[in-house]
Amino acid sequence: MKIYWVCLQNTYNKRKENLPQGFEIIFISPQGSNNHSEKNRFCVVESERFDDEAIRTAIELKGVLFCENLQINSLNFSLVEHLALSGIPVFWLMSDLVKFLEIIGKNNKNFVNFIVNLFPNSNGDFSHAFKVGELSELIARKLGCDEVSVYCIRTAGILHDVGKFYLPHSFLNSPKRLTDLEKRFVSLHTVHGVNFVKEYLFPLSDTELYRVILDVVQNHHERLDGSGYRKGLTARDISIASKIVSVTDVYSALMCDRPYRTACDKDLALSYIQNKTPQWFDSDVVKVLIEVEKEKKKFKTFSEECYVRQRT
Repeated sequence: MKIYWVCLQNTYNKRKENLPQGFEIIFISPQGSNNHSEKNRFCVVESERFDDEAIRTAIELKGVLFCENLQINSLNFSLVEHLALSGIPVFWLMSDLVKFLEIIGKNNKNFVNFIVNLFPNSNGDFSHAFKVGELSELIARKLGCDEVSVYCIRTAGILHDVGKFYLPHSFLNSPKRLTDLEKRFVSLHTVHGVNFVKEYLFPLSDTELYRVILDVVQNHHERLDGSGYRKGLTARDISIASKIVSVTDVYSALMCDRPYRTACDKDLALSYIQNKTPQWFDSDVVKVLIEVEKEKKKFKTFSEECYVRQRT
């Protein structure tokens, strides 16, 4: 497999002295008129922004590594080749890419720490992921799942959006609403997530934990009425783990600030979830979510009363 550095002519003129051996140059016109259809090509693309042409390239090619603020001479060729063989588009800020390659080089098998080290704290995904995991655990336990299943569902909740590591941060943090093409591109994070799980969690492949993580990463955007993605599954084909995480993911996301909107309060988020039940969400899961939130509110009130008594 050849690995290509895709760049503009003027960029090449600035960087050609630092280009490491092993990379073959492809020049791309400002209009993006080049044909990117060649199979078994892995492209390292330098780009300051991610426009429609870049998105189409990522969708069409099997392997693309887009780097913002790329310093081509700092890439380790053997590790880039490792990424190339995984056959998935990857989007990174350079600092995160270096961190990622370092972890791969150490063969870090502790995937929870692996994920924690990679979460881009700047866009709130770290907090959201653990909130989804925590809520999913509480709901699973109240629904009567055994402790092994509860642990698996909690971990899967934390990792549900792992595929977003393969999307550009500047793209995800854009303050504008997504176009249809951009939405299609973002929906690919479930595919990238599945590839990630198969590639890096393979040592766990004969465990229940692996199966639940794979299921949730792939299906947490499915909806009971078949309107979700990527397979359009209906209620009977969606596991309880994915039903739980689909609810907690949306619920938590609504209460997180996003560049294009402010966070909802808890009551409004719950109201939205209830309005989409049972078309999208499982009634039993939503019922338990409401119970969990009521219990948390009661506990908070009780704790505040105890604090006041202690102070007086």
